[in-house]
Amino acid sequence: MENFMLAMNVVLPILIILSIGYILKYFKMLDNSSLNQMNSLVFRVFMSSLLFINIYRLEAETVFQTKNLRFILFPVLGVLFMILLSYLCYSKMIKDSKKCSVMIQAAYRGNFVLFGIPIASSLYGEQALGITSLLLAAVIPTFNITAILLLEFYRDKKIKFSKLLISTLKNPLLLASTSAVLCLFFHLQLPVILEGTISSLAKVATPLAFIVLGGSLELGSVKKHWKYLISANVVKLVVFPLLILITAHFLQFSPMEMTAFLSATACPAAVASFTMAKEMEADGDLAGEIVVTTSACSIITIFFWVFLLKSVAWI
Repeated sequence: MENFMLAMNVVLPILIILSIGYILKYFKMLDNSSLNQMNSLVFRVFMSSLLFINIYRLEAETVFQTKNLRFILFPVLGVLFMILLSYLCYSKMIKDSKKCSVMIQAAYRGNFVLFGIPIASSLYGEQALGITSLLLAAVIPTFNITAILLLEFYRDKKIKFSKLLISTLKNPLLLASTSAVLCLFFHLQLPVILEGTISSLAKVATPLAFIVLGGSLELGSVKKHWKYLISANVVKLVVFPLLILITAHFLQFSPMEMTAFLSATACPAAVASFTMAKEMEADGDLAGEIVVTTSACSIITIFFWVFLLKSVAWI
């Protein structure tokens, strides 16, 4: 019951905020034009601030220690393997490039910041926050860089490498994560006022992104996309964590490291995947539905994973 309540406490506030966005749209307080403008604002300002501050506030000495290299590289390689596996499967099954890019992105890109930290801290307390935050520094930039490349590629399959590179380098999320890593590496300290401003902007990102998602949700299209949604939920919430956790167990990672991997892989699809899909001309409706359905289903799957892994003493 404790594990179920953990999942509920993480997911229920998100579903409430989604409902608020849907209600605001229903009562004409939001329209498609304002939602598109807000989505662009979230993507370019608030999400970038959230990404920057989460990486910037990590301990530089911990992030760049060579002894942590194995722990950091493993999930990064796992993400790249999942992208390849998803590409090989979905590129043959789905002919619509806008849907295909969204499905591949949904297979691996999770809401690690919002879901992962609470899961880890609930299982191991403050002790787990350091190692989970360390994983953030590697996984979040990997999520974003690969998603940018993926969506740019599918936006125009005839795109030239130079154009792809320029579009990628101009992406606000990539600029934010790169800037934060450089600040860590060179031990650059931001003025307190500037750090406080970025932190305030970051706090807006998640609730506003979910309000935009709730307002953009078209429930009628859920029936049309049910096959995609079932596939996305199974792959993101079951297959991806299963592959990573089994491999991690055989590589003899510690229970706390296993908890960090669970936090990174078992969380639902990232709300940023919806924001980015809309901004980069992919199927934003499908991306939004995947975020909503995986968030709802994760109440059950997170409980299942925690219960199962505790039963076999892997965490």
